[in-house]
Formats: sequence, structure tokens, C-alpha cells
Amino acid sequence: MLNQLLKGKQTELALLRQLNFHSTVTTEFLQETLHLSRSTLQRKLQNLKEDLQRLSANLQITSPAPYTYHLEKDQTLPDSEVFQQLQLHYLETSPIFRLLVAILTSPGPISFPRLLDLLYVSPSYLARLMFMLV
Repeated sequence: MLNQLLKGKQTELALLRQLNFHSTVTTEFLQETLHLSRSTLQRKLQNLKEDLQRLSANLQITSPAPYTYHLEKDQTLPDSEVFQQLQLHYLETSPIFRLLVAILTSPGPISFPRLLDLLYVSPSYLARLMFMLV
């Protein structure tokens, strides 16, 4: 279920793991390790940089040389905490997680139109999300 909730963000989490483990990595290494094209890797790295910026000023991805990336971090912050913060951020922005929260925090039965209003999604997308829960 966690993989479904984090769908679409697995690559960013894998990038953070690689950067955290190796500290400095090359584009070629990340492409081979994560099986990504150069353009997809660039896009995912940009997304990760932006997400890390939103979460913490103590963590930054830099490029000290062409096609090389380095993770600069505050040494007082445990690695697992950074990863958990990012994972929580991705969960909170996940449509299926938001659906679960809406259902579980509702004081009583919740109607389909009310869910559409709460989640700002189309009826067909809400139906797909609900189907994923079954």
C-alpha cells in the first residue's frame, strides 16, 4: 500500500538514497543505477531539489562539476529523519492519501460529491482512486 501512496515519487526517494549513500555521484552512475534517461534524471533531480528546499534549508543538492551531483547536509540531522520527512511530504501530497484522510476523518458517511469538492479531482479520477483502495 505504501508503494501505491508514494507512486510517482519512488525515483526521487531512490535519488536521495544514492546521494546520501555516496555523497557525490555522476549523471552516468545515476542513469545506470536507476535506469533513467538523461532528461528524466534531470527532471527528477530538479523535483527533488525543490522538494528538499521546501522541507529544509539544511539539505541541498549541488553540482560541483559538470554532470556531478553532491548532497550538502547539516551533519546534526540524522539521515533517516530527512528521508522520513521527504516520504511524509510525498504521502501528504498523494491523492490517494488525501482520499483516505477525508474518509477516515469524516464524522459520518461521506458522499461522492463531497469527496470531489474536498479533493478537487474529476469524477473518473476519484473512481480510479477508490478502486485502488478496494
